[in-house]
Amino acid sequence: MVDQDRLRRAYATPASLKKNVPDCYKVREEYVEEYHRVINALESEGLSLSEFRVQNSEIKQTIVSLNGLTGETTYSEGKYVERALLMTKLDALLAYFSLVVDDRKPQIGFGPS
Repeated sequence: MVDQDRLRRAYATPASLKKNVPDCYKVREEYVEEYHRVINALESEGLSLSEFRVQNSEIKQTIVSLNGLTGETTYSEGKYVERALLMTKLDALLAYFSLVVDDRKPQIGFGPS
């Protein structure tokens, strides 16, 4: 059985991360690493969350410059991931959390807001 208090506490990190990811096309790998630390902690509680991870193939160096004359390409020192992909994974994890943490049955259809 998963400890509901630990889940609620673990929810705080991805929720905070979502609010603080820079609003740019690509974000540094460090944001993915922090996100994966949360997933690792939750998986240690017995949850299976592999589908919420950002795949390593999506974390890449970006092209900094191209020289059309020499064909030389310069890449960034660090690796980056598309922000939209990270945010999609974060949103999916948070939606999953809302179902796991909420002890009530999920409502299907329309109801009072």
